Amino acid sequence: MRISHREGARLHRPISKTGRLSPSYWRTPSGVEIDFVWTRGDTAIAFELKSTSRWQRGYSSVLRRCMAENMISRAFGIYNGPHVLRDGEVEVLPIQEFLRRLWTGQILRAGPESSVL
Repeated sequence: MRISHREGARLHRPISKTGRLSPSYWRTPSGVEIDFVWTRGDTAIAFELKSTSRWQRGYSSVLRRCMAENMISRAFGIYNGPHVLRDGEVEVLPIQEFLRRLWTGQILRAGPESSVL
């Protein structure tokens, strides 16, 4: 499976399951972009999608910086490769693994008792 615009759209579907989530696109003051950010209250999770089979460390640089500056609570890289990876605090997942975790509630946690998305 390759990441496409259609796959990007599929990432928005679970929002209805989690309630009061707001998907958005971020641009930092320095002009750097983050593909998706889902927020609830003061909690934000960022996602960087790449249509590549090899994750490069540079792909996570904005996410790592935002984590270090406490702008986001969690960060995920999503790509077409076969391996689950870690780049600092950024969890890098193959698209199929990401979708599996998303649909089983491991990425976004539903319910008012959840303090973390």
